[in-house]
Amino acid sequence: MKQQNKNKTLKILFIVITLEYVLTILVFIIYLWLKKQLLTDSPITSYWLTIIAEVMMYLLTFWAIRRENISPKSIGWSWHHLKESIKLLIPIWIVTSVITVFILSYRFGYSLDILFQSSFKSVFKHWLFVGPAEELLYRGYIFTKLKQFFQQKYQKTTKAILLAMIIESFLFAISHIPQRIVIEKIPVFSIKMAHNLFKVFLVAITSSWLFYRSQNVIFVGLIHGWLNAPLVGTINNPTHGTIIWVLSIILIEIKIRTSKRKLYTKT
Repeated sequence: MKQQNKNKTLKILFIVITLEYVLTILVFIIYLWLKKQLLTDSPITSYWLTIIAEVMMYLLTFWAIRRENISPKSIGWSWHHLKESIKLLIPIWIVTSVITVFILSYRFGYSLDILFQSSFKSVFKHWLFVGPAEELLYRGYIFTKLKQFFQQKYQKTTKAILLAMIIESFLFAISHIPQRIVIEKIPVFSIKMAHNLFKVFLVAITSSWLFYRSQNVIFVGLIHGWLNAPLVGTINNPTHGTIIWVLSIILIEIKIRTSKRKLYTKT
């Protein structure tokens, strides 16, 4: 029975990962075809194709979760976890905004206009679709199933977590290759591509750790969306991203320790 469950898990994982890659490639093929037909690189086309792709990713993940009998609540997908995420995000946003505006702008001379780069459309796309959909698939489903698989195989939680993080983060990084080739025009076999994917891999490892500690995929998804489209701060700024990651990890660790203390007090 256990062997059958393992085979079923691997089969569904393979199907989901394959379909996700095929979907990603198909989206960029459609994007290039539309670009050729319209004779222009329309931001509107790219915008809506991205949203459609993320909706498909949502559907694919929920299908897999249902087939595997995973409770959405167990991975942090519920109204309670949404409320909890907002409570955590508010202090992170306040501290990050203060650091970004009052230190980076006044101390280093950044223009305030530069610190508000994200449009409403960008925030809508990344906070509601790109971030949550990708985290739900890769952290909520793939990481969770890989961790369970390796725990059954090795009977060692630490080893299982590390293997699951590394494999899932590698898969996540690889999924970004089509975007880097088509949109950013990076040669596939180049040092620049390797460096870019390595950075994505490190971000995925951090996201995996944050998800493992918080068990709140909505929170990690909103952080992901925030990094892509910050409300305050420059886009793709490593300093800004590092501040958000550090504050997120600190708050989650404080929350975990506080919960343990309360539980200990009750007993």
